[in-house]
Amino acid sequence: MEFDPAWPVESVRTRWRALERDWQSVVIGSVIVVLVVLFEIPIPW
Repeated sequence: MEFDPAWPVESVRTRWRALERDWQSVVIGSVIVVLVVLFEIPIPW
């Protein structure tokens, strides 16, 4: 079995992109919550 030096790099890049998406989702969710609380926007349940 040959050693492919690109494999670990791609693995790290894939995981980093997934973490970036997770953090972006957290930030966007937090901004929405803060805006709802600040402006007292009614949420229709």
